[in-house]
Order: sequence, then structure tokens, then C-alpha cells
Amino acid sequence: QLSVFVRGTDNGLWHRQWNGAQWLDWQSLGGVITSAPSAAAWEEQRLDVFARGTDNALWHRSFNGNSWTDW
Repeated sequence: QLSVFVRGTDNGLWHRQWNGAQWLDWQSLGGVITSAPSAAAWEEQRLDVFARGTDNALWHRSFNGNSWTDW
């Protein structure tokens, strides 16, 4: 699988995934971020995404294979 993360025109975090056959629809992961997101995958079905928030702090969301954590 392949995942792409962007800051949308609403300044929220957006995610799109390739499932091996097609691109799935864009999914809003919410928040208001002030930087481009950065992502890392350190094991199968584990994603960590980081971005700067409106308070200039480093914000983080992670995916465990089933669901996303809150910011």
C-alpha cells in the first residue's frame, strides 16, 4: 500500500491511499496545520504523520492498521 499526505486548501491534513489496484478517495484527517505534513511507516500497518499546528508545536497522528489517533 501507498499513502500520500497533503495540507489541503482548508489547511487540514488530507490522506489518500493506493490499495494496489486504484487510488481511494481523499480522506480528511482534520486539524489546522501550518506546514506540509511529514510521514513515516516503521512497521506494516503503522503510520505516523507530523505537522506544525497553529500553536507552532509539532502535532502528531498515527494509524495502527484499524484507526487514526486524535491529534
